[in-house]
Amino acid sequence: MIGASVTHYDVIWAQDQLRKSLALAGTRVLDVELAVSKAPERFDRHGVLVDLGLRSRLAEIVSRLAEIVSRLGDDNLELPLSARGTSP
Repeated sequence: MIGASVTHYDVIWAQDQLRKSLALAGTRVLDVELAVSKAPERFDRHGVLVDLGLRSRLAEIVSRLAEIVSRLGDDNLELPLSARGTSP
């Protein structure tokens, strides 16, 4: 899960609620997340993520997701599920 908010905790709470809702719907949720709090401080006026640590983490997450998507046809693929995302 990736999200951003202008406050410190809103993004964490929103991701937690979304994760619960997706789990109830039977959706697989990857065991990765990125919560960008205080978004106005992390993005420039053009919407570019300027926090280098967050940019690096985002790149890791996107790379992992791309790897999983590229293997979707693999019969032996088991998606890593979040402990919170596997049950209501």
